[in-house]
Amino acid sequence: MQTTLLGLAIAFIIALIAALIGPYFIDWNQFRPQFETEATRVVGAPVRVGGELSARLLPAPSLRLRSVAVGGANDLGKVRADKLDVEFSLGSLMRGAWRSISVSIPRAGSTGRCRPENSIWDRWRSTA
Repeated sequence: MQTTLLGLAIAFIIALIAALIGPYFIDWNQFRPQFETEATRVVGAPVRVGGELSARLLPAPSLRLRSVAVGGANDLGKVRADKLDVEFSLGSLMRGAWRSISVSIPRAGSTGRCRPENSIWDRWRSTA
C-alpha cells in the first residue's frame, strides 16, 4: 500500500513539474496559423499575429500574443495591439471548452475612422 501511494505521489509531482516547465520548451510560434484561424472564427474578422506567441499552464492557463492586428486591410476600424494577454478557465479547458477569465489589451489603437454600421466591431457585436 505504501509503495502504491509513494508511486502516485511521485507521478503527481512529476506531472506538476512538467506542467510548470514544459511550456517553456515548446515553440508556440509553430502554432500561429491555428491561433489566427481560431481567433478569426471567434471575432468574425481577420486576426493576424505578427509577434511572438507564448503560453503557460500553471498557475493559470494563459496565452500571450504580441503585435496583434484585427481586421482586413480595407476594414474601417482596424485594431492593432502591441500585446494581448488571455487567461483561460482551467475547468472549462478540462471540459474541452475555451472560456477566458480575463483579457488584457494594453496600448491598443485603431487605424482609420470607425463607422458603427461598417466596422468589424459592429459585426462582432451582432454575432455575440
